[in-house]
Formats: sequence, structure tokens, C-alpha cells
Amino acid sequence: LSTIDDRIEINKKINHNLEKIAINVFKYYFLNFNQFYNHDLKESEIGKIPSEWEVLAIGEFVDEMKNGGTPKRKNVEYWENGTIPWLKTGEINNSLIIAAEESITELGLKNSSAKLLPKNSVIIALYGKGTAGRVGLLKINATTNQACCAMICNDINKSYYLYLYLLCHQKEIENLANGSVQQNLSKELIENIKIPVPPKEILNKINFIDSIKKMEYNNYEIEKLTKIRDVLLPKLMSGKIDVSNIKIYG
Repeated sequence: LSTIDDRIEINKKINHNLEKIAINVFKYYFLNFNQFYNHDLKESEIGKIPSEWEVLAIGEFVDEMKNGGTPKRKNVEYWENGTIPWLKTGEINNSLIIAAEESITELGLKNSSAKLLPKNSVIIALYGKGTAGRVGLLKINATTNQACCAMICNDINKSYYLYLYLLCHQKEIENLANGSVQQNLSKELIENIKIPVPPKEILNKINFIDSIKKMEYNNYEIEKLTKIRDVLLPKLMSGKIDVSNIKIYG
């Protein structure tokens, strides 16, 4: 069990470092305009940007935006033996998303406002104190509740760019939330946020794919190891698995 725990902790540390590297690389190229940009900067509505860049609203940058929905809880046919992951805002935590705590059925999807979202959709939480403004990157096909907004890009580089941009500007987006008791954002507010957009050839030069794939692999390994540990522990504690005769040499 300690070996499993050690491997889980190592994977978490690797992912933390990979995320820090990805964010620092993103800031270097896309926020501080280093390396590629020896030309003059131009004034824009969001400040100075490289002359060949443009400013777009998020709604213009992405191919589609969708809010989620919740199938009726009282109808067991919408939830029992569900196979479609269904996310809540509490599960969006500025990281990759590889699983959901709950799932809905095909019938629940069909008879609710929930929408099936493709892998690499960028998700932002709209409601909740301390939760509104958090982002996630889907690495599975999934649905969400109505308190989430999904941003879908057909180009994976655009998805990664938007995800990292929102991570770097989370505090500013969080400050846009309103409501004294519960902080709220909205789909309309998010789609009107203006962002700097580099030309496609520049966007494609910076490769975040390898780092995010490694993080995704590590997350899946963490999930599998956690399940193995959680199955083994009660069996060891109850004596269902007898280790008294095991001899360890070293």
C-alpha cells in the first residue's frame, strides 16, 4: 500500500510541475509576447498586442458554447446504471477532467437540457462562492449540470490555448461574478470576454500537446492506483487477505 501511495504522490508532483511549465511557457509566448515578436506592438481594446494579432470575444474564438442541464432526480431511469459522465461545478478544479462522480443514462440525456460534450472541451464553473471561474479541460466525452458552461473548439491547439489563458486569468474572471450570497457568472458574460488571438501558424508552433498528454496519462494511473488501494485496504484490515505468512527479504 505504501508503494501505491508513493506512486500516486509522485504522479501528482509530476503533474504539478508539468502544469507550472505549461503555464510559464504560455505566459512567455502568449502574454509577454517574447521570442516571436520583434515587431512593434499595437494598441488594442485590451492593451498592447503584437501587430499581427487580433482581439476576439471568446464567443467568436470558439466554435460553440453550451450550458448544461440536470435530468429529473425523481426519475430513476435517468440515473440508474447511467453510462454518460455528468459533472458538477465542485468537480471543476483548474485541472484535466478524466472522470465524473455521477453518470446519467441515454434517456436522461435525451429528456433533459444536458448536452454531450466532446473531449477537449473547456469547462468553466458559473456559480458558487470559491467555485465560479474555475476551469477544466475535458479528456472524456461528458455532460454537465446547468452551472457549467462548455467552450468547444474544433482545433485542439485552440482548446489548449483557451484553457491556459483562462487559468492565467482566473482571478480576473472570478471578479466578474456578482451576487453577495452566491457568486454568479453567465454564459453571456463569458462569451463576451475579449482575448488576444495569435495567427494560427504561431499558435501551432507552441506545442502543449505532449505535456497535457503526459498529465492525462498520469491522472488515469492515479485513478487506477487509488481504486486498487481502496479495494485492498478494507480486505487487509478485515483479514480477508492474509499477509501473515509473507516473508519480505531485503
